Amino acid sequence: MNMFCCGCPLTFGVKFILLVNLIVNIFYIITVTLNIIFKIPTFVSNLGPTAEIFNGAWCLLGLPFIVIGYWGVSYRLEGHLHLYLNYLCASFIVDMVFLCINFIFTDVCQHMPHLLRHHGAAFACGAMRISALMVVIQVIVVELYFLFAVWSCCEDFRAGGGGVGLPELLRHHQHAHKKQHHDRMYTDQLFGAAISPGYPKDYGAFNNRMQNQPQLGPCRPIGQGYYHETAYPPPTSFS
Repeated sequence: MNMFCCGCPLTFGVKFILLVNLIVNIFYIITVTLNIIFKIPTFVSNLGPTAEIFNGAWCLLGLPFIVIGYWGVSYRLEGHLHLYLNYLCASFIVDMVFLCINFIFTDVCQHMPHLLRHHGAAFACGAMRISALMVVIQVIVVELYFLFAVWSCCEDFRAGGGGVGLPELLRHHQHAHKKQHHDRMYTDQLFGAAISPGYPKDYGAFNNRMQNQPQLGPCRPIGQGYYHETAYPPPTSFS
């Protein structure tokens, strides 16, 4: 994946996922605090104390991972974002376990309004089950898409393609130009500058030697330009 939602940059999509995860975690932490500590029934008060405490603890545990993930996206650090990806995968597994438990041990028809129980109970129960199944499928698809987006961003950072195209090149073009000019100064010739007045810049291995450069003696290629001896001590013919 190189785009999020068919048009948005991938880094923007990951930041959006982090924001959504942060809002959901804070919401569950607040509701669990109201239900358990202050004894004020809220949205998830019917889950039971054990499930609520586990849910609140898991959301509280995820806050540092969300901060690390945002740091990784902002500075294009694949390792930091990968830590958040691990937490996101674990959260997906936890959600699937809760959904399976609710579908196996809980019947959605039990929460049917009293009016429908006496008039069209069978139709209402079937409609509620189909609606619940569609909601579960949508949740699974959205979470898998979020996982794939974060994983794609991690792979993009790992491959070195963390930039956003031409804006990223324009932002660093001055630094690249200075580095290229600096490297060219010391690679045009062997030493780049004369060691001291009267000494040549090169020893004849380059064709762009300055004609007016003062020379102490004739410059010639190493080994007359045909053979470069690298063994030490050299053979008798080269000694």
